[in-house]
Amino acid sequence: MKTWKAESIDRIQPLIFILGLLPVIRWFYLDSVGGMTAEPAAFFARSSGQWALAMLCLTLAVTPIRQMLGQPALLRWRRTLGLYAFFYAFLHMIAWLWLDRKLSFPFMLKDLAERPYILLGMLSFAILCVLAATSRQKSIRKLGRNWQRLHRAVYVVGILLIIHFWKMRPEGQSLVAPVVFTLVMAVLLLWRVVNALMVRRKVQAIVDSVGHPSGPGRHS
Repeated sequence: MKTWKAESIDRIQPLIFILGLLPVIRWFYLDSVGGMTAEPAAFFARSSGQWALAMLCLTLAVTPIRQMLGQPALLRWRRTLGLYAFFYAFLHMIAWLWLDRKLSFPFMLKDLAERPYILLGMLSFAILCVLAATSRQKSIRKLGRNWQRLHRAVYVVGILLIIHFWKMRPEGQSLVAPVVFTLVMAVLLLWRVVNALMVRRKVQAIVDSVGHPSGPGRHS
């Protein structure tokens, strides 16, 4: 397969940007036709949360797809998708703070006491804030190798959000979405573990071959 140039990938960036906004366009449409259900605030909170998780899955999927297709330039989409994950997480947080809790601090504390697993979502959002703030090239150059170490925290976010998603599931709601998200996240994280082990094994094989050379005349 021919390797795609970075310029070709960049030409598609506007399309990725527009596609990332489709959920917002859908919300405006549903609101205009009265399709936000009987509880629009709850609908918006659930929907924005699901889209935050979906965008995070897409972000984590970029690296495996890039490596399997042998297309390094696809990495240029990862930041856009990651920022969309942060964007929808931000909307989800606003939905809870403003639409659900009415910006009432006592009301928030009461909700946290009754549903402490909300803290998992808040912790995830705090980490996403840091990752979004350090996603620019300037931060990558400034942090050096520490940038990669910092951004591995996205794996923690993925696990926390899956737990948060299961805990926040309304009683009686279909299990399809939680199960699908869990399986997708599990595959994406497991792929990274397997890939890291394979890379380590290859490196160890190279080190062993250098440390123990073989060939004619070795023992002469």
